[in-house]
Amino acid sequence: MYTNLKFAATHGLGSDDKKNVGRVSCYYMRSSEILLMKAEAQAQNKDDQGAKQTLNTLLAARTKSGTTPLTCDNYTSMQGLSALEMVQFQTRLELWGEGGREFYNNKRWNIAINRAASPTHVDKSSYPVNKMTLQIPLDEMLYNNKMVQN
Repeated sequence: MYTNLKFAATHGLGSDDKKNVGRVSCYYMRSSEILLMKAEAQAQNKDDQGAKQTLNTLLAARTKSGTTPLTCDNYTSMQGLSALEMVQFQTRLELWGEGGREFYNNKRWNIAINRAASPTHVDKSSYPVNKMTLQIPLDEMLYNNKMVQN
């Protein structure tokens, strides 16, 4: 089992103001998210070289100082992947544990969730894309005779 502590610090260092713990007054968006969105757009538009160049910027920023920078070409786990698959792989790594984004990304990418071979997941089931859209609630269906169920 994994625990995500990415956002465990809920107040600044030296702060004794505990009443605001858990309240959000500002929102963060990391540059890595922007790079991943850009790389995905490039890959979706068949600009594989542009997508790889954008991913290389992200990988270089993640590379430990003093070591050879990671690139799409020397990243062992990405060998043989298409540019879009590389973006999807890096997105899963970067945004792990952040609010169920894997579900929404898989739905957008039309990729079923399959945990059958996972050594770390308790639930070994699979979840097809066609089950990722919930039905419209019954009470909404009852009050609108023009409503059609998904």
